[in-house]
Amino acid sequence: MNEATVMYLVAALVDKSIVSASFSGGVARYDMLDTVREYVLDRLAESGELTRARAAHAEHFATLADDARVELRGPQWLYWERRLEPEHDNLWAALAYARDAPDPDVALRLGTLWWYFGLAERVSEGRRFLELALSVTRDDAPVDPLIELLGGLCYLATEELDGDAALATGERALALAATSDAAPRQLGLAQAVLARALAQCGYPDRADALAQEAAATLEAAGDDWGVAGSSLLRATGAALAGDVATVAAMAAAVRRHADAIDYDAFRVAGLLLEAWVAERRQDRAAAANAYERALELAGRVGFGDHAAFALAGLGANALAAGDLRAAEDLERQAVATAEAADASWAAAHARVQLARAARAAGDPAATERLYRHVIEWSQTSRPHQARESLFLALAGSPATAALLELADLAEARGDTASADDLRGRAGLALS
Repeated sequence: MNEATVMYLVAALVDKSIVSASFSGGVARYDMLDTVREYVLDRLAESGELTRARAAHAEHFATLADDARVELRGPQWLYWERRLEPEHDNLWAALAYARDAPDPDVALRLGTLWWYFGLAERVSEGRRFLELALSVTRDDAPVDPLIELLGGLCYLATEELDGDAALATGERALALAATSDAAPRQLGLAQAVLARALAQCGYPDRADALAQEAAATLEAAGDDWGVAGSSLLRATGAALAGDVATVAAMAAAVRRHADAIDYDAFRVAGLLLEAWVAERRQDRAAAANAYERALELAGRVGFGDHAAFALAGLGANALAAGDLRAAEDLERQAVATAEAADASWAAAHARVQLARAARAAGDPAATERLYRHVIEWSQTSRPHQARESLFLALAGSPATAALLELADLAEARGDTASADDLRGRAGLALS
């Protein structure tokens, strides 16, 4: 069995999706593939080729990660995201080989895929992947990819609302970048992700100063992707602080630099920032326009969570204008869109908005039912998805909103004890 054949068999059979198109029959198909896979791996082990085949397989996917690291930050990002999507089993198998061998070089190269996991809405899985990669990496590893890995971990931990871990890895990334000959882009990345973590953890002054340093570093490096991304992260922190002027400036920067590289993944987030600014300035027409454009673009690139958020924003706009029927219809569309995308945060947010429409329509039973649904969701352990930190900054916690508005309903009924209890619980809600 030559090396090319070994490579194909291991690469193909580790990921069933590559071969499954040739078969039919549901569960039986996968049982058959498992049997074939076990047979091939047994034969490789008997021939003494298994270790060499695993090494070749791991190198192949580390090379794919090298390419993806660059391509995911350019105009072909969506093609590359979809190209990597069926390779999850292969990527994990390559990382398992790097751990077992051990092969720190392969682990480090695979660990630079953090942005893929963010784009693909696999935040929790991505964090586990990077943590395993980091556990294999040596202290004397090449500086730039190590900063990339640490910065990615900071970003993903922030998305999981794990502030302590985000700050620890972010500080480590920044210290390494500041005391080595790291490329400016890596320094800018470390500054940007740590700034976002600091903002989320309640350190707005240092966060904003560091975010400005990141933008200057990346601008000087000519990194449009980096400037757009760091501007988006800074805008998220500014929205948390209610700083409308900074969010407006960052939204413009996101648009300018995303346009320079034709990068829709940042354009759609920038439009949501523009809508938030318009709402704060009481310009409902501008907000609706930004939400409509975000909805169209999100649908085009498959960002169901962004589409649902835009629909919820349009519904809230309709409610503010007194159009209860349109508000309810848009919020129901938002819930359905979020659920179809398995975006539970966006669905919870849309239910809060739908409950507000129900209350305005004089339906207290539906209002309370919707709010309690959101509270039950918030108490369920779940994997986190990408971009929830942006949504939280723009709209706040759905659980907090539900608890506070249930408290208002209880107060209206004269149930002061329940109202006080609900307001106390609202102070502890995070998601």
